[in-house]
Amino acid sequence: MYDNPVDRELIVVELDVPLYQFGFNRSRTERAKTEQLIIEDQITLEQIALEQTLFERISNFTLLQEQVKNTKRADEVANKGYQVTRQRFMIGKIDLLELNQAVSQKTAARIAYINALRDYCTAYFEIRKLTHFDFVNNKEIQP
Repeated sequence: MYDNPVDRELIVVELDVPLYQFGFNRSRTERAKTEQLIIEDQITLEQIALEQTLFERISNFTLLQEQVKNTKRADEVANKGYQVTRQRFMIGKIDLLELNQAVSQKTAARIAYINALRDYCTAYFEIRKLTHFDFVNNKEIQP
């Protein structure tokens, strides 16, 4: 019976296992799969939006290249027209109103050219920002 209590050893094993969770793990797994699909769809939509934005920016950039060429040519023509008008004014062939009109046209053409250059540069750097690529040095831009 109970002769020597030192000879006895006691082992306690505790096991905590849920026997039934009413589908909790299955519903958690399904929810995670659904969230994964939603995130994948969001990534796809963001990629499509980025591609569309980039396409629009590149199309705009191409148009701005032509605009820079045209405004540069208009600036050159207005400058030459001013020079001719100035020479004609100096010899007395035209009056001051015509000279002022030539100055205004020259100034307007120069402003249009500078604005076109600004828009062109802005578009170029927007494309660089969207693509993370330096087209001049032909290398990727590290953030």
